[in-house]
Amino acid sequence: MPLPPFEEQKRIIKAIGKWISIVDYIESEGKDIKTLIELTRSKILSLAIQGKLVKQDPYDEPAIELLRRVNKDFRPCDTSH
Repeated sequence: MPLPPFEEQKRIIKAIGKWISIVDYIESEGKDIKTLIELTRSKILSLAIQGKLVKQDPYDEPAIELLRRVNKDFRPCDTSH
């Protein structure tokens, strides 16, 4: 099996070392990263539900109107929201 030139071998070793250090960091901080992912996921969902995730189009119909349009029998269960 032919070997790449020595300079290319050094470049490969450096690149692999970088990725190994990233993997080591993720493994050592895995619990914190999982918590951060869950918090981020929860925040994104919350912003999406509130209509704050993306800029809203003022010409879009309200969700309640869409629900009434697609289901003629739709009755909101709580109008306090």
